[in-house]
Amino acid sequence: MEIILKGYFDNNFGDDYMILTVVRSLPEYKFILTVKNEYTGFILREPNVFYKKKPERGLPVLMIVGNGFMINSRLALMYEIQWFLTRKHIADYCVGCNIERLDTRLKKFLIKTKLSKFRMIVCRDKKSFEWLNENLKKTKVYYLPDILFSSPLIPDSTLPAPDKLGISLFHRSGDTADCEYYKKMAEAADYYIEKTGKSVILTAFDSGTENDIFACESVKSLMRHGDKASIVAHGQNGEIINAMRECEKVIGARFHSVVLSMKMGIDFFPIICRDKMRNLLEDAGYTKNGCGIDNLSDEELKKFLDSEKTDPKTYCDPKSLPTEYIKLLKSQFE
Repeated sequence: MEIILKGYFDNNFGDDYMILTVVRSLPEYKFILTVKNEYTGFILREPNVFYKKKPERGLPVLMIVGNGFMINSRLALMYEIQWFLTRKHIADYCVGCNIERLDTRLKKFLIKTKLSKFRMIVCRDKKSFEWLNENLKKTKVYYLPDILFSSPLIPDSTLPAPDKLGISLFHRSGDTADCEYYKKMAEAADYYIEKTGKSVILTAFDSGTENDIFACESVKSLMRHGDKASIVAHGQNGEIINAMRECEKVIGARFHSVVLSMKMGIDFFPIICRDKMRNLLEDAGYTKNGCGIDNLSDEELKKFLDSEKTDPKTYCDPKSLPTEYIKLLKSQFE
């Protein structure tokens, strides 16, 4: 059976590995991409993924997303209005979504209209599940924790003696090379190096359109001990996973840096940028302090770096999740 596969093909670790997990979990299906760009090579090398500019009509369409349905800029609002005027078909099934805060009636109306076109949605936090059930009466809605918790592509542990600090950085549009966020991360990295004599890995989970590499390079340039910091960017050979396996602690701004930390048992400090991170931590019952990206606390960061390592536990049964995700998808396709 052929299924048209949609998602964000932009060299983002979370998107790529969510898609890869589903594709490898359903080897009996053929997945069709209708776009081909510099970033799709990661998934097109899979034996059951093919490119067709014009696939046959009537095939089911699956969308796997690692982002929220959100409108956080004027440009995004104009995009959603344009979609509303054309009402182009997006997909039949959506896996991995979450709903970000919608602060006006217009934004809520536009997102609600878009999502009502799906037959089935699998979201990954409880607040999104509640919102979807309240606003979409004709769509099948399910809640399952992020699929990477159960992905066989992600190891359940680090190396035997991890000895580095990992800092997952998030490049926001408008951040300058010496913005306050980068300065705080550089200071935390230097503090760790001076306290332990160990090194730091700056990770770019998005090495494509959002360009976390810029954030990594900026932080390194602001450090006093930049020679003790390395930059690792997401690519096609497990670079991020290998880097995370070396870390005894992680300061994580990227959502999936926290998911990986939970699954791999790495002590982590969350830098909260969006609701999806906040909701993940709430669902997990995470009680340690974190910080919003715009109100970082030197004191809290140092307290985390000074503390004894603790092993975070996942809030779900990772072994059951692959069965649940695949069971849901197969029930729709067959």
